[in-house]
Amino acid sequence: MMAAVLLVVYYFLFTLTKAFEDTDEYEEQIFYNQRFREELRARGVEPGKLYAAFNRRQGTEFNAACNVAQAGGLAALTQEGQEQCGELIDHYMANAGLIREGLGRIGIEAHGGDNSPFVWLRAPNGMDSWDFFDKSLNEANVVGTPGSGFGPSGEGYFRLSAFGSRELVEDGMNRLETRLDL
Repeated sequence: MMAAVLLVVYYFLFTLTKAFEDTDEYEEQIFYNQRFREELRARGVEPGKLYAAFNRRQGTEFNAACNVAQAGGLAALTQEGQEQCGELIDHYMANAGLIREGLGRIGIEAHGGDNSPFVWLRAPNGMDSWDFFDKSLNEANVVGTPGSGFGPSGEGYFRLSAFGSRELVEDGMNRLETRLDL
């Protein structure tokens, strides 16, 4: 138990020292930090090993989802949670259908949106994905993800997400249809 207390104190002093690096108090903090290390060594504890043990403890303690996220995950597995998740999936998939249909009306080749809430489109007129990003943002005020962010094979494609309200998806598709100059 004493080692754990020393460990916490050592970590506190280490972080406190880092906080004072650009101040006049830095030298004083270094002195106390070095004195603390000497005290640890006098008790047979190597500060480097103590710091490594503290990092291992912190990594183990916090290497999981927080309690709130775990509770949410468990709630999603209940009957009510399953029904709510199904409704949400149906909502997003309907949005994806609206995006695909809207792109088809303006003659843009679209893929996906059948089994996921993302619709991929081929940037029209041989544009690269960043040029289409700029065009959709500047002309229609619609933002998506340039395909080049997914690697070289994504170049020339653009991803739209169906995550959002029905009203926002309809408004975005309306702006693409009416403002985008192809």
